[in-house]
Amino acid sequence: MKKRMIQIAALLVVLGTVFVGGCGVKKIPNDSSQGVVELEKTEEIEKTERMEMAEYKRITPEEAKERIDSGDQVVILDVRTPEEYEEGHIPGSILIPNEEIGTQVLKELPDLNQEILIYCRSGNRSEQAARKMIAAGYQHVFDFGGIGDWPYDIEAGAYVAAELPTEEGVSAANGLLGTFQTRTLDGRETDQDIFTEADLTMLNIWGTFCGPCIKEMPDLAELSKQYEGRVRIMGLISDVAEPGDETAEYIVDYTGADYTHIVNSKDLQSGFMRQIQAVPTTIFLDREGKQVGGIYMGAKNKAGWEKVIEEVLGEQ
Repeated sequence: MKKRMIQIAALLVVLGTVFVGGCGVKKIPNDSSQGVVELEKTEEIEKTERMEMAEYKRITPEEAKERIDSGDQVVILDVRTPEEYEEGHIPGSILIPNEEIGTQVLKELPDLNQEILIYCRSGNRSEQAARKMIAAGYQHVFDFGGIGDWPYDIEAGAYVAAELPTEEGVSAANGLLGTFQTRTLDGRETDQDIFTEADLTMLNIWGTFCGPCIKEMPDLAELSKQYEGRVRIMGLISDVAEPGDETAEYIVDYTGADYTHIVNSKDLQSGFMRQIQAVPTTIFLDREGKQVGGIYMGAKNKAGWEKVIEEVLGEQ
């Protein structure tokens, strides 16, 4: 429990909504005890508070392989050319050539707190890319050099970026998410028919580890009330597979995001969610579960989402 609360504390610092107590401790409200839980200020929290630029870090291929096999959510980033990628790449890696990386947040990787492992051919471009991404604000970037030093499996094949299905390939019966069984965070059973309850559903896919996701949730809560009867806002929690998750419940309560949240069931994990590479990702669905409008990666403020919602309503 303490580990969970420390994680939430670090993320909520981004929102500027945590309470600082004396003697170098964090005090975060805990509704379950009607009091506060005091947490020692960890190095991670202090670093987040100061918003310092992360340091460039080089790790070995062995260390990278250990992180890849850990089961944690990590991104393997290949910064070579499409031709080099096609000749041979590390399984599961995504491709963003170094030349396309600047000092701005990448649309493919909107979460600045995501752990990213970078490689190229010999280690030069991976270092360049890592330093640029750190300058853009990414906090957990690790350069593990060139694929020439990678002693593990590689595979050949052209890079195909994951895309959500277009409306053309979606059946009226199954919709974009297909047929699934899941439950809401508070334990109610539901399925794809949940989308029939509103003319338009704004499905916001988020994670308990994602600072930008949490930061936009108070605005989404306000929009849920503002557009009541016109647009239903719903959350899909990418890293929670069972209802009653303490971290998710705490975040929902703390941010006031009291709209419906569904968990990432096995049906969703093996189907639709395999296509989601980053959070937050937001899509709009009609009563049949068909996609309306585009795919929106990254967080927005209230005004930004109001503009998008009005545009999507105009497309119906």
